[in-house]
Parts: sequence; C-alpha cells; structure tokens
Amino acid sequence: MTFHSGVIYSLPAFILWLGYYLFLFYRVKRNPLATAIGTYNATRKAWVIGVMKNKLDLLAIQTLRNWSMSATFLASTGSLLALAVLNFLLDPDSLAAIALRHNNLGLNDMMQVEFFRAKLLLLMIVLFFSFFNFTLSIRYYNKAGFILCIREDDVVENHQQYAVRTVFNGALHYMLGMRSYYLTVPLVLWLLGNAWLYIGMLLLILVQFRTDYRS
Repeated sequence: MTFHSGVIYSLPAFILWLGYYLFLFYRVKRNPLATAIGTYNATRKAWVIGVMKNKLDLLAIQTLRNWSMSATFLASTGSLLALAVLNFLLDPDSLAAIALRHNNLGLNDMMQVEFFRAKLLLLMIVLFFSFFNFTLSIRYYNKAGFILCIREDDVVENHQQYAVRTVFNGALHYMLGMRSYYLTVPLVLWLLGNAWLYIGMLLLILVQFRTDYRS
C-alpha cells in the first residue's frame, strides 16, 4: 500500500462530511426555519430590534459580554492546542516513534511518518481556523456593543440593519469556530486509523443532524 492509497481510503469520510454541510447550506437558504441556524438567526434579529427599540442597553452589554468571554476562552484553548500540535510536529524523533508504533496501513517507515505528519498538520490547521474565527467573533461582538447603544432616530432603519448584521457576523464566526472544534474529534481518532476516522465522522454527522434540524 502506498501513501496515496492511505489518502484515498480516508477521502470518502471527508466527502461525506462536506456533503452534509452542502445539504445544510441548501436547507438554510431554502427553508431556514426548518434548521436550527435559521431559527437562531431569526431569534437574534428579533433580540437586536427589541433591545434597540426598548433601549435595553444593560441587557445588550451583559449578553455581549457573556458571548465575548465564551469566545475568548475557546480561542485561547484552540491556540494552545494548535501550538501543542505544532510543537509535536517539530519534534521528529517523537513523531517517528509514535507514527511507526501505529503503522496500520502497511506503509513503509518513511511513508508512515509522512502520513502521520499530514494528519497532525490538518489537525493543527483546523485548530488555528477555530482560533481565528473565535477572535473575529470577539471583534464583532465588541463592535456590536457600541452600535446597540447608539440613538439615531432619523436613521433607525439602517441603524437596526447594521446592528443585526454585526451580531450575525459575530454569531457566524462563533459557529464556525465551534464546528471546527467538533471536526477535531474525528481528526484525533484518525490518528488511530482509518476505521476510527469513519466512526468519528459518522457519529459527528449524526449528532449534528439531531441539533441542526427542527421538525
């Protein structure tokens, strides 16, 4: 078996994961209230408009603070995990020892080490992607804190739309960060073998299906 064979055997799991999200995107566009994402967006819009109309500045700041603190914790955790994986990648002796110990693809020694390094590299990229999304989420929530407290009665419609869009952007990046975290579960299991990758990916899709769709 070659290095490329190992990649090919793993590829259907990622195609299945990508297909799930393409279908979810289609459902959000066609029938948003049948999905949790569309429902949450409608709720956020109603919340922003209600806060601005009723001048609930304190509620807005407290809620945004809670979101920002949560995103800060998750961003810090993501960056630490990504740096830990990077440190492991830069230690060739430990990498080779563990890779050869888990040689379950029948690859030769050099190919096994390279394949294991590719897995860790993908895991690190996903963790850094999560980190950047959470930091962007914090940025938008901080921005929303200023916007929600502005009183401009003459441009209230445009002001509300801008506030809703800002909160939406923060929520979008928070969601991308969380779903990146979810993806790390099958990626970590992948280190044990392709069979574990498929088990983890199927379980991930089943759990997300239960939470992403509404009756």
